[in-house]
Amino acid sequence: MIGWNPGKTQFDQGFESFKDIFPQIDLLILNQEEAEFFTKLKAKPSQNLSTEIGINIDKSDINLKINNIQNLAEKFLQAGVKCLIITDGSRGAQLFTETEHFYANGE
Repeated sequence: MIGWNPGKTQFDQGFESFKDIFPQIDLLILNQEEAEFFTKLKAKPSQNLSTEIGINIDKSDINLKINNIQNLAEKFLQAGVKCLIITDGSRGAQLFTETEHFYANGE
C-alpha cells in the first residue's frame, strides 16, 4: 500500500507533474486548501451536503455546514488515486473512493 501526503514542493510542481504517479497512490491525504491549490479548482459551499451528493453522514446533524469538495475529489480519482482524504480543520474530513464518499465530524 502506498500513501502520500504531498507538501508545498509538490504543489508548486503542479498536478500534471504527477499524472504518472497518481495511479500508484492507494491513499492520498490533503487539506482542502492544498487540494484546491494542487487542482486549481475551488470547493463549492453547501447548505445540505447530505442530500446534495448523498454523502454518508448522520442525518440528525441538520446544522452540518461543510463544503462540497466532490469536484476536487473527482480530479484526483480520475487521475488514478484509489482513496482520497481531504481534511478541513474543525469541519472534519471527507473520504472518497471511486464508489463511496464518507464524512467524519471534526469535533
